[in-house]
Amino acid sequence: RLGVAAPRLDESDYRIWIHVSSVGEVEAVQSIARRLLREVPKAAIVVTAMTPAGRDVARRRIPSARACLMSPFDCPSCVRAFLRRVRPRLVVITESALWPNYFQESRRIGARIAIVNGRMSKRSASRYRGLRTLFGPALKCADLVMAQTVEDASQFRSLGVSSENLLVSGNTKFDPDAAAAEREGRSSTGPRTAALAWRGREGRVTRPGREGASPTR
Repeated sequence: RLGVAAPRLDESDYRIWIHVSSVGEVEAVQSIARRLLREVPKAAIVVTAMTPAGRDVARRRIPSARACLMSPFDCPSCVRAFLRRVRPRLVVITESALWPNYFQESRRIGARIAIVNGRMSKRSASRYRGLRTLFGPALKCADLVMAQTVEDASQFRSLGVSSENLLVSGNTKFDPDAAAAEREGRSSTGPRTAALAWRGREGRVTRPGREGASPTR
């Protein structure tokens, strides 16, 4: 949890940090992780989880990850120690794990940041608005927020996320295109995983134009 157990990844790798909070989030993000590993040249993934159960499931469900670890404490020194070792180019945060130092320290080193399967209830958004000075700057670091529903997207927007960086993409745990592609050993072209993989390769933010639109080159 101090950040010093993370592996040192090779400079030539496309280094990706995926953070999950729970076992369920591992199930939802595994199709994205596998697609990134398959399609991004020299992708190297480190997964962190908030619980030992989540870490253990990640080891089973994403076996090609370089490491599956307990997440660093959300304090600058621990996050910086983790980032110095992993040096991610892309950071993927699942659902509503809005740890401010994860966002701000990742942005400080130049990493791209995506929230996938984003969830934000009215009640949670109200709490975050009460701490806007803490969470507002963190959310503005996100280059892409893939919200599960239109309502989730609306709540993220109320917290300062730009509409240009919002996609309503559903839950990747229930993405039939991605699931079928995994079974058949081929690539899927659905916007839920394609958006993240494409942005990861390009290292820049596209402009979907409206929520729910697929990114285009």
